[in-house]
Amino acid sequence: MPTPATYRVHSFERHWNNAPPGHKMFQDRVERYDSLNGLFHAPTEYRYEPLGPIAVLQPDTGEIGRLFLEFVRGEFGAKSSRGECPETFRYEAPELISFRVLLKYVERCESELVFSGLASGIRRSQGTDMIAQIYELLSNPLLGNKDNRRIGLAEARALFEPLISEQKRIFFVVPGFPFKDQNPFRTNVPASHVDIGEIALLTRLHVLTIALYQVHPFGVDWVVVSDGTTYAPILRISSEDVSEYQRQLRAYRDLLNIYGSVALLDLRQLCLHLGDANGESIFDQSSRFVEGQLLTMVQQSEAIKDAFRVLVRGIKWNMNYRDLIDSHKIDWSALWAVLNSEEECQVPEQWRSIWKEFDDLAAKAALAYAACNICIRLYDLYRILFPSSVRATTHAKPGQVAIPMFGSAAPWNGVGIIGRGDISANAITVEPLYRASRHSILRPKLLGSGQHPIGYEPLT
Repeated sequence: MPTPATYRVHSFERHWNNAPPGHKMFQDRVERYDSLNGLFHAPTEYRYEPLGPIAVLQPDTGEIGRLFLEFVRGEFGAKSSRGECPETFRYEAPELISFRVLLKYVERCESELVFSGLASGIRRSQGTDMIAQIYELLSNPLLGNKDNRRIGLAEARALFEPLISEQKRIFFVVPGFPFKDQNPFRTNVPASHVDIGEIALLTRLHVLTIALYQVHPFGVDWVVVSDGTTYAPILRISSEDVSEYQRQLRAYRDLLNIYGSVALLDLRQLCLHLGDANGESIFDQSSRFVEGQLLTMVQQSEAIKDAFRVLVRGIKWNMNYRDLIDSHKIDWSALWAVLNSEEECQVPEQWRSIWKEFDDLAAKAALAYAACNICIRLYDLYRILFPSSVRATTHAKPGQVAIPMFGSAAPWNGVGIIGRGDISANAITVEPLYRASRHSILRPKLLGSGQHPIGYEPLT
């Protein structure tokens, strides 16, 4: 992929990088008079305040259990069958495409979704009610996410009224963009690879910024909190791959000139920002305590045990086993059975020891993954660091805004599918490979001299 010599950064990133440890950051609208030009202007200023005492948490089992059940239901939901094992994927010869295709895609998204009159039409339909206008833009299936209808206008007012009344910028905090999933049924590229699915989501956040600015002239920021450095050791991903993934995100954001709309922070750095106690991260100590309590609760409570098995099933599907798949020489259908079977007895006998090995690794990872997420909730991490932020998410939940989605998977859990014909705002979807290839031969699209596909075109 093209690599700029230096990266331009969003102003939010720049100011957060200057934040003293143990401080939270506020955005304030100030009024100033430019005596040289005889004009008033109202820039955004950033200020920092101490967080106050942050202690190592030792919550009781009742609170841990409640948060654990909420977390599993919210992130992994009910069981759904993935069907029969798909045939091995079929590919045509790859096709080279120009970087200009990505530039054209950004231009089409801007022209078709904002400057075509779509955004202004939505704005006019709500009269002068600014929050209703924001709500309609965020809920529009072409611009935002229709699942935001679940929030309801009354809840949207509770989220946005404090910011609107004080004429503040709206900034959405979005955890995600960790690394490319390493499940072979979802992707066939390294964890470090960014494809057109991630680019499409960054572009849509950029477009939403433009659309919302027409309604809320004080500005909008999207703050992506990349959680790869936190989850990589849990899911068996190398730190080098995470660093490269983040580098590519920044490079594409810069080259497509959308760095002013989307900031990129790192979750691990936010956790460490809470400070140390006795020479060790406060967050890590809290997470270790919660993990130990969870292990005991799984052994003692049937409800927690059942939810934990749901979590292990999800973690097994998300975990990187590629080295073990190669070393054990697991064939295609056996791998499908190992990753999708809930019980050891459901896989052929010769693969049961592999199922047990994968399941044990997933169970250990599930404890660490759950403990980390519970501690994020216990500390209310995003709210205490960014008090005036609005939480955004890939999974629609009460009190949170759902970001745009382009198919059945988040960009990092699948591959970008490029529609045939001329590029347009709706030309990109995201699917795991096993779904994208069920009825299609796929043509990989390579960007310039890229080694890995930027996306795939279905041919049948």
